[in-house]
Amino acid sequence: MSKNYNKDYDKDTYSNGNPRKDSYGRALTYNGKYYSGAQFGYTKESYDYLARQPKSDSTKQVNRNKFWINGFNISKKAGKITFSGIENSSSLRYTGEKNGKKHIMLFIEIFYHNTGNTVVEYIDFCIDSKTALVPKLNMFIDCSTKGGGSFNRIIKALK
Repeated sequence: MSKNYNKDYDKDTYSNGNPRKDSYGRALTYNGKYYSGAQFGYTKESYDYLARQPKSDSTKQVNRNKFWINGFNISKKAGKITFSGIENSSSLRYTGEKNGKKHIMLFIEIFYHNTGNTVVEYIDFCIDSKTALVPKLNMFIDCSTKGGGSFNRIIKALK
């Protein structure tokens, strides 16, 4: 059986001068959805939990809103990839010594929908610039872009 589809639909719209982009310049699929997205925030309620202290092995009881992050990426090679993470007792909030920016180190769970594999990665998320690297997967999380953030592969390999 052959596919029945509109040949004009199969052509790239960049040649027509009408690129598939939203108002912020992010690329869209044929049906108007994003290829990737990422967002972060804090829980509405504050929780009592043990938080790690910077530059020591001790923990301290704190009452504050927990940090969370989630996102997705869709590609031809890997299929759909989703990730999510929330602050817990193994997370660490600190301020950078050189740049003075706020950071949080936390575990995220990355799930590959095609294969069913799950990867757990410990990342350093910069709260001020809203970015993080996932070195094991060679991917970059950027929540600062307008229109929903991005979770993209880095073309040049990290060392």
